[in-house]
Order: sequence, then C-alpha cells, then structure tokens
Amino acid sequence: MSKTDVETVGVMSTSASLNSDLLKQLEAMNQPEHTSSECWSAGGPLVREASIWILLGATLWIGTLLAVGANV
Repeated sequence: MSKTDVETVGVMSTSASLNSDLLKQLEAMNQPEHTSSECWSAGGPLVREASIWILLGATLWIGTLLAVGANV
C-alpha cells in the first residue's frame, strides 16, 4: 500500500465517521423531547418581532440622518 492509499483510507474512514455522527445527531433531533421544544414552534412570532426591530432601526437611522442634516 502506498502513502497516498493510506491517506485516502484515513480520509475515507474519517469521512464515514463524521457522516455516521451527523446521521445520529439528525436522528436525535426527531425524538419527541426535541420536537416538542420551543425551537420547533412556528416562525410567525419571530418574523413579526424581526420586522418590528427592522422598522425601529430604519426609523432611528432616518431620524439620525435628518437630525445631523438639520444641524449642518
């Protein structure tokens, strides 16, 4: 076996190990204790809150531009 063959086998086993670990983690996310948690709830409230913060930020930004422009 050449050095490149050994390196390839090592990479493949590491990749297979990572894939196996990822699969276990994804399966764990479908368990009832996780799916009943808050992070799986509907995204509507999050979108509403983000929209409010965006509007507030835009309002403050425009207000600041107007205030700075009025003093110049």
